[in-house]
Amino acid sequence: MNWLNLIGLMQHMAVVILFLVIGNRLYPSAIHRKVALKNGMHGLLFGTAGILTMLIPFQGGAGTLAPTYHIVAALAAWVGGPLSALVSAGLMLGVRVALGGVGMETGIVAVGLSSAIGLVYRRLRPADGESSLRLVHPALIGVLVSAACMGLAAIMLPEEIRSTWLWRSAPSTIVVFPVSSMLFHYFMNSEWTRKRRYAIDEKSGLMSSALFVQQIRKWIDARTPFYLALLDIDGFKIVNDINCELSRARLLNQVGQRLKNWMPDNALVCRLEREEFLIVMTDPSFRKLPDVSLEIWDELQTLLSSPYSVDSQLYHLTPHIGVTAYWNEAVTVEELLPRAYAALQHAKDSGLQQVVQYHEKLTMQIRRRTMIEVHVRKALQQNELHLQYQPQYEVQSGRLRGFEALLRWEHPELGKVEPKEFIPLAESTQSMLSIGQWVVRQACLTLMRVAPSPSSLTISVNLSASQLLDPGFVDIVEQALSDTGIEPYRLELEIAEHTLAGSFDKAELPMKRLRAFGVRLVLDDYGLGTTTLPQLRRLPVQAIKIDNNLMLETAGASARELNDSLFESLKLLPCEIVATRLETYEQLAFYKKHECHYAQGNLLGRPMDGELLPALIGGVQLA
Repeated sequence: MNWLNLIGLMQHMAVVILFLVIGNRLYPSAIHRKVALKNGMHGLLFGTAGILTMLIPFQGGAGTLAPTYHIVAALAAWVGGPLSALVSAGLMLGVRVALGGVGMETGIVAVGLSSAIGLVYRRLRPADGESSLRLVHPALIGVLVSAACMGLAAIMLPEEIRSTWLWRSAPSTIVVFPVSSMLFHYFMNSEWTRKRRYAIDEKSGLMSSALFVQQIRKWIDARTPFYLALLDIDGFKIVNDINCELSRARLLNQVGQRLKNWMPDNALVCRLEREEFLIVMTDPSFRKLPDVSLEIWDELQTLLSSPYSVDSQLYHLTPHIGVTAYWNEAVTVEELLPRAYAALQHAKDSGLQQVVQYHEKLTMQIRRRTMIEVHVRKALQQNELHLQYQPQYEVQSGRLRGFEALLRWEHPELGKVEPKEFIPLAESTQSMLSIGQWVVRQACLTLMRVAPSPSSLTISVNLSASQLLDPGFVDIVEQALSDTGIEPYRLELEIAEHTLAGSFDKAELPMKRLRAFGVRLVLDDYGLGTTTLPQLRRLPVQAIKIDNNLMLETAGASARELNDSLFESLKLLPCEIVATRLETYEQLAFYKKHECHYAQGNLLGRPMDGELLPALIGGVQLA
């Protein structure tokens, strides 16, 4: 082997590798989002690298050149396709003709043949971006190119230098060409992958969040107005529960494809963590906000709400959108994002598929929500929670039947916090289990104190989804009843219908365990969820609570017929019917007519502290 040739070829390899590393760091990341630009950049980088090897020649014996630009031409065609092959070969051939000299014709043919080898190999084995660092295929391309170059030399070189060239250059070419092909491909694709990861989110195929934020900062610096929308998609948890992470990734990719198809010309979209997306709309040519109507967001929500098919299964997702605007203010991206989050949170709280525009009041609301989330963790330890009790009566006789325990929270700074504000946050912070355990025990203690056995008065306690599904909750109930001496049938546990959504099968077993122990179960807020009558028959509930607002909000014959029909269907179930939130005597008469069993509401008695219960019980008994 000619060591001079080997050292020269290694010199060429180092030049190409250095250029590929530096060149990949200079071009704009935007080309990763357009295939033609990407392939053209491949050809430009490889073509320039090949030219550099020509401009730093070495003697390969008898005055001939033996550079590595043949390998560069083949890789350009294999990685970038026809456009890349055309650009790289065009650059190298132009320079090779300009250099002239012995072997020019051989070099020209070798470049063309190497490009052809790369294109044919690409057709048989396309370059895979996910396996860009596998070196077997680049090595095979190197072997093919070295064999082709030696065959061309044997055919086209003058006879007087042919044998000398083959003797001195062939061994090093056979060894170094495959090695150089592997190294060129490795460094090119490792840098390309690094740059692509900066520019593209691989899971969704959208712009990366880093590049997205960088572009927003440029618009802020240029005082260019824009809309910033934060999109959150619910429903992925069901996919995680039912299927594997691969299905979730495929679903996420479908969401990204729909967003790219929807995206207007003046918009950019990126994915944040989890299932959140950022959308920006601007018009850089004018110093004003773009014309964005609500119809655009409705169109997006309709598109994203349509069913998705993954592994022959259909999935339904629910999008929520919060929108804020940049009006040439002195703000940063970090200050804009909380506004979008505030609008998004309000959209979720407002109902399904809502689009909310940010305003200043939302900041106050999100600040209060954050404070509640922080302080609810310590509310029980700080003795800030207490119970109030609302009486429940038999509709036909008017006899006191029992009480519903209602959780109340009064914070030194926040003041009175409504249950609808803090209970969902207590659920999300895993505080509801300890709070719920305290509520059950406190309610039983109160009933034992104000109505000890043999009284038949009952106490009702609301359950959250996390309590019902907690494996240890049944034991907690049994322990509370054992410690207080309350008979199980005097304790009622109320489960809101909407809490069963998505967990109906999981809830059925713990409910049956509670019922077997003797505790009464009540389905609360019936009509606000999607539970069907066949499902109701499966649930071991002894009573159903109907929200009075659902029954009497509308007037007219059709509404009365609908209410009558609902009552008739409920009477077919082996359950008692409880009316709630009664406000007028007309409503009470309505429930008497339909033979409702029990009722409660401000008409019959407002929630009161436990200290007042003995006086109420004594007054009712005397009456």
